[in-house]
Amino acid sequence: MRAPTLREFAQQFGGHYLATEGALWRTLKLLFLKPGALTREYLAGRRRRYVQPLRLYLTISLFALLALRLATTVDVNLPPGTADHLARTNELQLETIGQGRVGVRDGAFYCQNLPDWLCRRLERRLDLDRRALRREFELAPERFISHFGQAMFVLVPMFALWLKLA
Repeated sequence: MRAPTLREFAQQFGGHYLATEGALWRTLKLLFLKPGALTREYLAGRRRRYVQPLRLYLTISLFALLALRLATTVDVNLPPGTADHLARTNELQLETIGQGRVGVRDGAFYCQNLPDWLCRRLERRLDLDRRALRREFELAPERFISHFGQAMFVLVPMFALWLKLA
């Protein structure tokens, strides 16, 4: 017996998981219309009719990330003239982070009153030649979107844990 191809796997998975009579739609209907009822069903042991919580979380996350990627744009608003000033002087003063200060002055990176690990990380990002530093600012919106998924996969479960503890 041979292993299924990726296409065959996707067809079987999609046909089973996304079927109109399937558990996903039954689960989503209860989740959005009667969330307490879904919880009661799960706690009463009637779980076969519904999608498991982790699978549901991963599915919703996947759809949310796809929608975010397709429909969202991020605009980083730098003060007027920042890019030109950066190109001319290679000097940049970032906003104060707590008690710390970070920036590039006379082509040299400085970091004051921040943890060493954070200074090293910021230095790798900022201690660049003029063109590379300007490019970092141009790529910031794209990086924001690409890191959103990682943040969601970490922060949503942490939030759920905090709620459980509360």
